[in-house]
Amino acid sequence: MKSTIILFWSNFNKECKDFTTWKNSELVFSPFHKLTLGSHEKLNNTVELWTFQQVSNFDYKNITIKDASKFMEPEIAFDSLQKGHSIAFLADAIRLKRAAEIEGIVLDMDAVVLKTFPEYDS
Repeated sequence: MKSTIILFWSNFNKECKDFTTWKNSELVFSPFHKLTLGSHEKLNNTVELWTFQQVSNFDYKNITIKDASKFMEPEIAFDSLQKGHSIAFLADAIRLKRAAEIEGIVLDMDAVVLKTFPEYDS
């Protein structure tokens, strides 16, 4: 059985003081993020990318954008980021919760995948 890979990404600018502006802003991917996403696409991985923000012009095969609000209220996430907490803490909480639900594989957005993952019966 092929496992689903769980990713999380959201941008946060400390200058942003308004929750609605942050929530409605476009998620920006760096060239390295695009390399990571392309590596998953090349290996035909099934990927869920969780975020609190808007995503458009996203055409990676087998990568589905998901709303992180399912696991954490976005207002709480924004408040935590404003108080100086790292986005990594939010990412871990959301990815681990989702991975536990579906026995998924948790990866960071900077993990370029070079080979397919082994398949195991769960």
